[in-house]
Amino acid sequence: MILINKNALIEQFDNDIRLRMWWRVAAVFCFLILFAGFVLFKYYGRPGYAWRWLLPSLAVIFYILVFLKNGLRLNRKINETQLLPVLGIGNWITLFRANLIAILAGLLFLPWYSFTDKSFWLTWLPGIIYLSAAILDYLDGFLARLTSHETQLGRLFDTKIDALGLLVATLVAIKIGQLPIFYLFVGIAYYLFQIGIWFRGKISKPVIDLNPRPGARLMAGFQMGFVGVILFPILKPPVTTIAASIFMTPFLLGFLRDWLVVCGQLSTDHCQRAIWEIKLQYLFVATKRFLNR
Repeated sequence: MILINKNALIEQFDNDIRLRMWWRVAAVFCFLILFAGFVLFKYYGRPGYAWRWLLPSLAVIFYILVFLKNGLRLNRKINETQLLPVLGIGNWITLFRANLIAILAGLLFLPWYSFTDKSFWLTWLPGIIYLSAAILDYLDGFLARLTSHETQLGRLFDTKIDALGLLVATLVAIKIGQLPIFYLFVGIAYYLFQIGIWFRGKISKPVIDLNPRPGARLMAGFQMGFVGVILFPILKPPVTTIAASIFMTPFLLGFLRDWLVVCGQLSTDHCQRAIWEIKLQYLFVATKRFLNR
């Protein structure tokens, strides 16, 4: 028994070393992408634009790499304790999505319209970048399941990149005049929610663990798709302002609902469904049966 435990500890130690090596490879991968972007801006853009693009992009990449390094201990399959020695293809795709978000963040501090007027195709660049990241969001989870490499790290990493991407894309859309300033609440909703949970813990207030809600994932997907489309120079205010108001309302109400659950202010069943949600589900099922007759 002691020998088995010793072998398990040795394997865990070896896996940890290999995993940290892969983190270093991931860091090199990220910096090579940023270096390529810097060179492109340096030789094909205006003087000074390369550095103005690089600095915010670097800040995003540092945040992502620090988070990934601190989360390596979670690179375990769901409900298992064995540390896996590799990141898996799902996490690599999520990391590539993170790099796209970093590239997009670099555009925040560029005088956008000073060069997009002369190069119209550049006005399509933010939408192309963000929609590519949003589409890859569906691929990373699929490949993780296909390769039997669903991990606690993968789930958390995916959520963090989704939230970061929505915030950055929202800021870019506001900067170029495609979305109103009040839509920023969508971009910061996740972070306000997390800060609220942290603060309640600090002041010793009860915090109820929140179960995954399928509707929340769906609404987040709608927001990502909406912002991705808005970033293209197709629709303009006031159409985009009206659409933003419509799209953001159920999204923010969902966060409010989850906050009430976390605080214990909303009565729910064992599955954390409120009474009105149960009634809506029954109504949906009854309507579906009626239509299928």
